[in-house]
Amino acid sequence: MSTLTTFAVYPRIVFGQGAAGEAGRELAALGAHKVLVVTDIGLVRAGLVQPICGVLEAAGLGHAAFTDVEANPSVETVEKCAAMYQSHGCDALLAVGGGSPIDTAKSAGILITNGGNLRDYEGVGKVKNP
Repeated sequence: MSTLTTFAVYPRIVFGQGAAGEAGRELAALGAHKVLVVTDIGLVRAGLVQPICGVLEAAGLGHAAFTDVEANPSVETVEKCAAMYQSHGCDALLAVGGGSPIDTAKSAGILITNGGNLRDYEGVGKVKNP
């Protein structure tokens, strides 16, 4: 019996037991070809990231991993993440972990789609492109 739950908001959030196994299918459905997995070294060392990379591979998706996320990520970390996305030819982001990887991926996404410097987006209504 599946315990997956889908919470219908944008962006789409899939959570629950087995949700990581859906990552490849979900990203492929969005048209992704190469995914930047945004995470921290602790999750890599715990063996929690490699199975997700396997799921991406099984879905026919290429991937790279940005593992330098720290607690309360800095502007420099976000900029490094966005630069890695671009230098590796990625077209999708996947945060693996808690708030810090999620915040890093979301902030890098702003830079990737809007350019400029992260500090340019402090405040309300500054992000023009989703």
